[in-house]
Amino acid sequence: MHNLSKNVKDLEKLKIKFPIALKFTSSKILHKTELGAVKLNINSRTELISKYHEVKKSLGLKAINNGTFFIEEMLPAPIAEMFLSIRRDKTFGDVLVVGMGGALTELYRDTKTFILPVSKKYISQEIKKLKFFNLINGFRNNSKANFNMIINEIFKIADFHSQEENGCVSIEINPFFIYKDSMIAADCVLSRKI
Repeated sequence: MHNLSKNVKDLEKLKIKFPIALKFTSSKILHKTELGAVKLNINSRTELISKYHEVKKSLGLKAINNGTFFIEEMLPAPIAEMFLSIRRDKTFGDVLVVGMGGALTELYRDTKTFILPVSKKYISQEIKKLKFFNLINGFRNNSKANFNMIINEIFKIADFHSQEENGCVSIEINPFFIYKDSMIAADCVLSRKI
């Protein structure tokens, strides 16, 4: 991943292996896709500079001055995209939400909410009830993801969130790319105590 200033000359100097993704991030922008702050499958320096200007134009100067551009290597297409969120609720304590992720999370609303702590067995049973489970379980003869790996990763993140020394208030990973035997957080927002 490369951080960029708001100067196009920085783009021209970078040694880049294409294809890449260009993203703009800011504490004021929660849904980058809807605002045109994500450009995927960029295959040349000329295309990168063009997409950079598109993002600047769509967001406006005020937004650009309060955030950062960065570029990332394009990840291979996953078996599925997962949404994972952990937040501390004043009434219920730590709340975990897991389910279908990516740009269509709000459209499908295929998630399950858990009040932590909870057992791996219970989370496994409940995830198997989601449509999302069909995607990771070889839907239409596609690859099948290691379900135990997914459950273990969920618990690693929940454990990280619960450790006071990490000062974590909330974590949201969307999308969390799921492959056969691995997972990659393609986009993550982590809030910490100040």
